[in-house]
Amino acid sequence: MPRFTQLVAEVLAGQRDPEQLRPWLSEGAHRSLLLRAGCYATRQRPRLRAVWLDGSQPGVAEVSGVVGYGERHRALALRVVYAEYRWLCTHIETDVR
Repeated sequence: MPRFTQLVAEVLAGQRDPEQLRPWLSEGAHRSLLLRAGCYATRQRPRLRAVWLDGSQPGVAEVSGVVGYGERHRALALRVVYAEYRWLCTHIETDVR
């Protein structure tokens, strides 16, 4: 999950095309990511500083991370479910609405 969280952070920074993550996103998560793509634009590559994984329910993972965007740090949360033999991100939470 850390690698996927890093990829989402890169989309939010405008440094990765959101369509590259489409296979791992539900329709709602895809729309959410498209709306937020580039909202944390920075010249520096975003860096995942910390990540926490809560798997208290079978087949569901709540991922929280702290991402450094240059001088700023932002929180990022993802909900990922195991469905049809693969993990699928169903919800993306940031401080941008």
